[in-house]
Amino acid sequence: MPMVRFDIRPANGGGFLWRLLSGNNRTMATGGCQCATRAECTAQMRRVAEVALVKRPRLVHEDDGTWSWSLDDGGEAIARSAAPYSRRIDCLRAIDRFVDLADDFQSGLAEAPAARPPRRGA
Repeated sequence: MPMVRFDIRPANGGGFLWRLLSGNNRTMATGGCQCATRAECTAQMRRVAEVALVKRPRLVHEDDGTWSWSLDDGGEAIARSAAPYSRRIDCLRAIDRFVDLADDFQSGLAEAPAARPPRRGA
């Protein structure tokens, strides 16, 4: 079983969002933008898997004083930290975890469901 896996979820108001889950099901990263289709999400996840092998996410100091990270490609954010961090060191550690698991992203793509039916009541 891979240490990470990608997950695609319906977004509020239509479209889809993806997230990268760690082995303990914590969200490590989210997509840089909302996707119109599941196929677009899958393509974006593949792009993240490729870029993460050669490029390190950049550290971002937000206006509210928190820290986050962003993996950019061609001037576009393609993945972001799942949550803000109050301490810079915690954000740097999150970047290290993301980079350390980059080799597992391809196997995580294999685990991503091609299509998930909507949940009842959703």
